[in-house]
Amino acid sequence: MADLIWLHEDMLRATHPVFAHASDDATAIFIWDDAYFDVAGYSLKRRVFLYETICQLPVDIYRGDMMALLGQLAEAAAAQKIYTGTSPNPALQKIMQELSATHELTQIDDEPFVTLDGPADLKRFFRYWNQARKTAFDVDGAN
Repeated sequence: MADLIWLHEDMLRATHPVFAHASDDATAIFIWDDAYFDVAGYSLKRRVFLYETICQLPVDIYRGDMMALLGQLAEAAAAQKIYTGTSPNPALQKIMQELSATHELTQIDDEPFVTLDGPADLKRFFRYWNQARKTAFDVDGAN
């Protein structure tokens, strides 16, 4: 019975703290969900970027409905726990909430890239960057 690490688009790096929290024999997975990407309005360029990033990681890639596959894969692996990273994305938060109802889900915070004054504007990158750039390059509080 191994742990399962669910990687999503907000935690695509091999140094994410989630890997330190799961057991050594944990299986890392990414679910390529075309319907999710369509609803989110992901362009072909963004999907290519995601795919190229995922291919650099120690992760098994599955394709299908994210919520359904997460449950199936957890049961097939007899996973005691599912680990994932926290996310400001409301769609991912909804999936995490639903998954928590049937599985033991642990969300691991990442080290923040920036400190925002208010809620993140995630509709367009440029809007987010206008908020984030003020502190994006701070090193110990100095620009």
